[in-house]
Amino acid sequence: MVDTVLKNLALPTLLAGLKSALDLTEDYVYLKDNQGRYLYVNQKVQILFGRSEEQIIGLDDSHFFDLAQARALMDNDRLVLDAGQDLECEEKNVVKATGETRYYWSVKKPLRDAQQQIIGLYGVSTDITDQKTAKPTLQDRESQLDAIIEHSFSALSLKTIEGRYVLANPLMHRLHGFSDGSVCGKTDHELLPAHLANRLREHDLRVLNSLTCTSVEEQFFVKDQPRHYESHVFPVLDASGNPRFIGRISIDITERKQNEIQSRAYVQQMEESMRSALQAVANMVEARDPYTAGHERRVGILASDIAREMGWPEKKCQDLELIGLVHDIGKIAVPIEILSKPGKLTPLEYDLVKLHVDKGHQILKEMAFSLPIAQIVLQHHERLDGSGYPYGLIGAEILPEAKVLAVADVVESMASHRPYRPALGLTLASREISAQRGRLYDEAVVDAFLRLLGRADYRFPVD
Repeated sequence: MVDTVLKNLALPTLLAGLKSALDLTEDYVYLKDNQGRYLYVNQKVQILFGRSEEQIIGLDDSHFFDLAQARALMDNDRLVLDAGQDLECEEKNVVKATGETRYYWSVKKPLRDAQQQIIGLYGVSTDITDQKTAKPTLQDRESQLDAIIEHSFSALSLKTIEGRYVLANPLMHRLHGFSDGSVCGKTDHELLPAHLANRLREHDLRVLNSLTCTSVEEQFFVKDQPRHYESHVFPVLDASGNPRFIGRISIDITERKQNEIQSRAYVQQMEESMRSALQAVANMVEARDPYTAGHERRVGILASDIAREMGWPEKKCQDLELIGLVHDIGKIAVPIEILSKPGKLTPLEYDLVKLHVDKGHQILKEMAFSLPIAQIVLQHHERLDGSGYPYGLIGAEILPEAKVLAVADVVESMASHRPYRPALGLTLASREISAQRGRLYDEAVVDAFLRLLGRADYRFPVD
């Protein structure tokens, strides 16, 4: 039936249908005569050359490709035209129209007449450029990964979920003293001391249970010398999200840890020197004002106790105690007869006393400290409602440390003896602070002080 249909079709109609079909293919289809000149090209070839079929017919490849590529193509064509053999090969083309390099897999066969004489060739070329320039093959990637693992500056390993090694790079061997070839298939308990193996397995199980990465600091002995490592342990999941392996990356941080230890020792030494210096200054202030001897020290202790009750970091509490030692350092500039005057101060004398906060600020402003020591000393007589001095700051304008120091200063002053009055005691001091809570003194600070005072185990600082 098919033969009947074909016989009934006019040849031009049949050829037109065939050409339409070839124009739909993604391959490059062409016919050439025995001189290598194009007799037919499908639409893909026309698009590649940037010309119509009429502009291509009768021309050879030298009109469309660079000379070197055209010569190679024409040599391939001669193998088909002269020897009459089929040819399958990869061809590289630089198209003149675009200057783009493309790669093709070409199949070329001789075209014969009725007497089997070669009168040309027909060919089909498939663009394989994307495959040629695609990402490295799996084998290439494995080789690259092996090189990274081999030369990594981190100790790398991979274990099954049962804890058996399937991979360990040279640095991991050196870290644990493994010999080459002795790791794969074994567990930590077969390779390491029990205490170390137990610790590593504990980290593995933590990762398997959480399915998240965990980071831990560890100490190992390499050639009998302690080394510090930061280890990142992580699960390797399969396509279903189930753990298949346990990965481990250990980075040597020994030098960093040593630097941290040295830095902490240096900071501690500096803080001890700072404390000694501040204590010496406080002693000098107290020497000029024997009636307030111990006041600065007690204010510092009480301020740090209040801050601790408020949940401040311990380091900050300790620093606040140091600031308390020198909060009245500016009194060095106040005449001693005013400081020790037994009666009530005149307005002018009181104004001179108030200058001590500004003088303290001037003395301390160049001192490098973890807290703004000069500003805290400057503000410890400020009050929430703006009635304090020297600037009449309000609420949030006052530093939190200054608010704590203010309560500690007032309580200690009222509870202790002064030249112009006897000690008023803690009960009266507590009432005063409570009465002015939220107006003169910070509510959180007052509440912390009252909680502190209400504790049966708390002892108010005394000499």
